[in-house]
Amino acid sequence: MSRTPTVPDSVVPVPSNGAEPVAAGGDAERDPSPVLGPDPRAAYREALLELAAADPRVICLDSDTGGLEDTFGERFPERYVNVGIAEANLMTVAAGLARRGFVPYVHTMATFATMRAGEFLKLDVVGNRLPVRVIATHGGLAAAHFGTSHFALEDLAVTRALADLAVVVPGDARQIGAATRQLHELPGPGYLRLGRSATPVPPGPAPGFLLGRARVLREGADITLVAAGPLPLLFALEAAQELAGDGIGAQVLDLHTLHPLDQDGLLAGCRGRAGVVTVEEHRPQGGLGDAVAEVVSAELALPLRRLAVRGRPGARVAGQRAALEAHGVSTGAVVDAARELVARSTAAGWDRRPRERTTGRTTRTSDRRATVPPPDDEVMTMAGSALVPDEDRIRYVQSVFQRVLKLPQDVSADDDFFALGGTSLTAMEVIDLIEAEQGLRVPVRNFYQATIVRELAGELPPAGAESDGGV
Repeated sequence: MSRTPTVPDSVVPVPSNGAEPVAAGGDAERDPSPVLGPDPRAAYREALLELAAADPRVICLDSDTGGLEDTFGERFPERYVNVGIAEANLMTVAAGLARRGFVPYVHTMATFATMRAGEFLKLDVVGNRLPVRVIATHGGLAAAHFGTSHFALEDLAVTRALADLAVVVPGDARQIGAATRQLHELPGPGYLRLGRSATPVPPGPAPGFLLGRARVLREGADITLVAAGPLPLLFALEAAQELAGDGIGAQVLDLHTLHPLDQDGLLAGCRGRAGVVTVEEHRPQGGLGDAVAEVVSAELALPLRRLAVRGRPGARVAGQRAALEAHGVSTGAVVDAARELVARSTAAGWDRRPRERTTGRTTRTSDRRATVPPPDDEVMTMAGSALVPDEDRIRYVQSVFQRVLKLPQDVSADDDFFALGGTSLTAMEVIDLIEAEQGLRVPVRNFYQATIVRELAGELPPAGAESDGGV
């Protein structure tokens, strides 16, 4: 079988077998009414058997997961090894086989792959950039009925941090075959997160899949809903349908590949909207929401709401969907977050046009940064104020940024709030602090157009000047 040439990061997007590649923005709007999709584990096993028939290097390593012995084990007994409930050993055996020229597929539950065997995944597999495929089932709360030992709500934070590991979370079980085939073509390691049982999927033909490329499932000009995984994607589609009844057009983006992340597709899907809502079956830290925030906050002045599993699931026995809904991830939560962002942005004067910021160092629009000479007089013209910032106002804004972001280092006059690590939430803290200490009203839109220290200082009245209560 042909192999993809090695690249420095060991992760490259490859086309699906016979599927038409679809980038973000290219898909037609779909009716989100759900139908029950195929069993994800059955869909994966079928794809694995096809790969094994075509490539004799494929080895199936099991950890008593059940089902593989009756499928792969019966058809290819000489290439099936069950190491038992020993996940750390599973990873080291896979690394050894990969070093000898095989392509091992290791099978365990997501929490065991990343928590119990995380050190061996990091050192033996990813550290050596070996072509091991980790098939992690029971992702998120798919095994909610088993209790907390089987929850996998941190696995994406772990795997995203391993830079040479491809991380894929199919949002539709019909994508699993293409995802498995494309992961097989990578020269380095891959992590495929699957559920346990069949979940609803959008009606119509099976969607295309292109590793490392976001996919638009529904067009909308007002708000962007970004989801990863079957139920989060279902919630986003259901919410988009409900929001349409309010006259709010929601773009639904399936960000099935968390690494390599489709930054261009993500930015294209968010640009010009009132905000972004992320939906995931994971803790708020380190998963889809953080991945989106890292890209969007660096390039677009957009507020973002992250819907993720909060609190302590497991106190009461529940199924997967019920457990998610009880802990902050539901269709209603997506609708509420989207409505709130649209309302706030509209009140702040949102006009759907890409914003451009001018600083003393760069002119920055949504997708480019070009160095320009600083203006001779350093006059800031945001909101028509044309105030020249004095040193007292600059020092005050520096202090605000440092206090809100809890920065140990000094802040310069040319530092950008978001480049220092600010988020849409901490931006609101800055606005609230200035309003409380200075008695000024700071419109959200004005802040997002003046996030450099010197810019924001230019929006404040000089020391001793009378304030009209606004900026």
